[in-house]
Amino acid sequence: METKNKNPIQVSERLFGALEFLSERGPAGLMEIARALDLNKSTTHRILRSLICLGYVKKDQKSGQYEATSKLQYIASGRSESAES
Repeated sequence: METKNKNPIQVSERLFGALEFLSERGPAGLMEIARALDLNKSTTHRILRSLICLGYVKKDQKSGQYEATSKLQYIASGRSESAES
């Protein structure tokens, strides 16, 4: 019997799932993200608000769509965002 490794911290899976989706897909609305992650709207909204507070996602106020910021690129490059200022 094969067992799947289950992430012990569910919220991290959801946070990274949202980041991966937005990085691959580009800007998307709340319901589209919720469907892609198989989460309800309120849970998805809280995840996105957290990612906005941390600077990883931004919301376009006109379209209402969410998109990943360049903060991930700074992490991937090994540089800090403050070093670029």
